[in-house]
Amino acid sequence: MGKTLKIILIVGIFFVIGLFIGRIALTYYYPAEMKRVLPNEKLAAAWSAAGEEARAFTQEPVAPYDDRKKGHFFFSELLCVPCAEQVQVTVRYNQSTLEDLRLTRSLPIAPEGDSPELRFYLREGKVDGEGKAVTGRILPVSDFLYAEKFMYHYRRLVFDGVSPDFDSYLYLDAYYGDADPAETEPYGSMLIYVPEKETEDVSLTPAGLAPAAR
Repeated sequence: MGKTLKIILIVGIFFVIGLFIGRIALTYYYPAEMKRVLPNEKLAAAWSAAGEEARAFTQEPVAPYDDRKKGHFFFSELLCVPCAEQVQVTVRYNQSTLEDLRLTRSLPIAPEGDSPELRFYLREGKVDGEGKAVTGRILPVSDFLYAEKFMYHYRRLVFDGVSPDFDSYLYLDAYYGDADPAETEPYGSMLIYVPEKETEDVSLTPAGLAPAAR
């Protein structure tokens, strides 16, 4: 009996450790399609026209989430393309975020992961001479790709019309429903780009920038 109990305890410990490791692995997991460039005509045309001057880059995040305690949203795979005035980024959220939306917005049920009511905007911001934050343009999503895996939901977002100088702070803001991003505080907000921070060039293959013919 003692030997059996010992085996059960050992199996239980390894099971808990396995769950812990698996949870950590999922925390940093993004599906392959959420890591790739989302092809679009604007990006392909701008890259081709820029020729040797074409450049794309990414940047390590200051913090990859909107709030350390709540952690409603996480982001990864930032891609900035000045010649196309475009930004691509992947946002991730889980079922608990959708459940929190149900509670805070008094919804009858939690929204689906790909609900169009959950909207994302790219906000440009600068700091004035007095050190105060100044909000610039707020850009809507121009294209996106959705995926889900286990309890997580992912969206690969494309934003067009970004300042080609990339001299502004860039924030990814989340809203639900018909809230006006110019007048309302976002449900979640992430700083995804800092102009003073070092960037890393990304190699793009021109053949993979245009969407496949239908």
